[in-house]
Amino acid sequence: MTNEFLELIKSRRSTRKFKPEQVNQDKLDAIIEAGLYAPSGNNAQSWHFTVIQNQEVISKMNQDLKKAIRSSDNLPEFMLSKIKAAASNDATNLFYGAPTLILVSQPEGGFFPMVDAALASENIMLAAHALELGSCWIGSAGWLFNSAKRNEYLEILQIPQGYFPSHIISIGKRAGSPAQATARKENAVNYIK
Repeated sequence: MTNEFLELIKSRRSTRKFKPEQVNQDKLDAIIEAGLYAPSGNNAQSWHFTVIQNQEVISKMNQDLKKAIRSSDNLPEFMLSKIKAAASNDATNLFYGAPTLILVSQPEGGFFPMVDAALASENIMLAAHALELGSCWIGSAGWLFNSAKRNEYLEILQIPQGYFPSHIISIGKRAGSPAQATARKENAVNYIK
């Protein structure tokens, strides 16, 4: 059995190198709309998207995020050396050079806001892939919004009161071909019949 949508899911990959060319507005609108139509607990639709295309703001965020990571002492051990090394390299772009960032925020209270934000993000990344664009979930962005710069960025990015920035999705045209799928882990499913 083959299905175009299932093949789309299986072929989506994180993009870690983007062309500088800006995303077409019609495609961007469709991507955001896909996020707005995600399922959510109790139909709360508890997300807010901030589309960032100002390159000066993106560059500042990249530099401030690297500083926040370098000064953090609460990194999980398995990622400590890798992410601190990347954050210590002046040439590193933690958003992979994407021309568009979508900041996903969630309300500080609510039913299941973290899950809702994740579901909306998956819709966004699948829509980007369907429109022949690349995307990458940037979970490390959370360090920026937990740093001393938090209030500054809440203002710069006009985050609605009561919302907290969760993560960023980098969006843009891929510079290169998507990676091949790695093998899926075995024994990840069991059936109780």
